Amino acid sequence: MNEPVILPDYLQKAINTHKIHVANLRGHDKWTIIQTAKALSRSKSSIADDIMIARWYRIHPKRLESIKTTKDALEWIRDKEKEVEREDV
Repeated sequence: MNEPVILPDYLQKAINTHKIHVANLRGHDKWTIIQTAKALSRSKSSIADDIMIARWYRIHPKRLESIKTTKDALEWIRDKEKEVEREDV
C-alpha cells in the first residue's frame, strides 16, 4: 500500500492558494491575483509565487516535494525557466 505523501509546508500553502484563486476565478470572471491577495491578507507577489509553484508542481511533483522552502523552490523554477529559454535560442 502506498504511504500518503506529506508535502512540505510551503508546497501545501502554494497548492491551497492556487485552489482558492482558481475557485474565485470560476465564480468571478474578472477575479485577479490582487483580489486573492486582499482576501488572504497577503502580498500580490506572494500569491503569484504560490500560483507559479503550484503550476510547476503538476509537472515536477517529486522535485518540488524534495525542496524544503519557498525560496529554494522559486530558485529551482527560475533556473528551469532559464534552461528552457536557452533551448529556445
